Amino acid sequence: MYKRQVFLKGHGERSISGNDNTGYSKLVTELNNKGFSTEAHNLLLSGLPADTAVLVLAAPDRELLEGEIDHIKAYINDGGNLLWLMDPGDMQGTEELAKLLGIRFYPGIVVDNNNNLRNTLRIQHHAIIPVLDYVSHPVTENIQYNTLFPFSQGIEQIDTQFTASVIARSLPQSWAETSAVSDEIAYEPDNGDTEGPIGIVMALERAITDDSKATQRIIISGDSDFITNSYIGVGANLALGLNMFNWLAGDDDLIAVEPRNAPDIQFQLDDTEVLLIGLGYFIVLPAGLILAGVAIWLRRRKR
Repeated sequence: MYKRQVFLKGHGERSISGNDNTGYSKLVTELNNKGFSTEAHNLLLSGLPADTAVLVLAAPDRELLEGEIDHIKAYINDGGNLLWLMDPGDMQGTEELAKLLGIRFYPGIVVDNNNNLRNTLRIQHHAIIPVLDYVSHPVTENIQYNTLFPFSQGIEQIDTQFTASVIARSLPQSWAETSAVSDEIAYEPDNGDTEGPIGIVMALERAITDDSKATQRIIISGDSDFITNSYIGVGANLALGLNMFNWLAGDDDLIAVEPRNAPDIQFQLDDTEVLLIGLGYFIVLPAGLILAGVAIWLRRRKR
């Protein structure tokens, strides 16, 4: 079935065609392969297409105009499905959307101090959050391993007009850090830090009409990086991202089909590994070839 995914543009949002690390081109390729229609849309040129299945607001870095917010609010009030990906920092004029949805973002950036786990996953920065704790929900039912959320903010529900589920959250020994994040971090509640676990992804749902089985679905994430080209191949990030779109578009049956992981094109070596490879290619291998040549020459000479 035709499912039109409309990505808002015009405010520095994530590019759906950008092939750089911050773009969504790999995600969009996966969506198109699964039969979704994807497009970028500027609300200043026209209103939202009438057949929009899911509206995606992906981390604007410039303020949305009041008229644009009115368009989005009208879409939500009419029962439209929304994926809102919001990075820490300025709300860029979206405060009214948060109020309409009955949610708020925690101040600060979520940090993780589970040192053993971070060392196992080779995570060097405290603000790159490993998520292993998923709440039972259709979006997470086939997620069997960790996802990574870099530089996230927490979310909580403050109004109960929607049924809300925190579907991904940080682990214990994490908190929302309101100070600058450095190599040494400390939980300081007197400075406004919020103790974890912290909700990072929240799903909202409500019936559109009293006599209908149709529901409105909304997902809010405190991080937009986890499905960028740089991170979509890490852990279960691709699976979680596709599950979000399937659930929002009403394709619940497709969630049970776990996607093939996107290739992770990052190849990281530490200094010791680089040294060993260098010694092998530039010393051991040439020396071996020379010795083999000498041995062959001596054997032929004896003949």
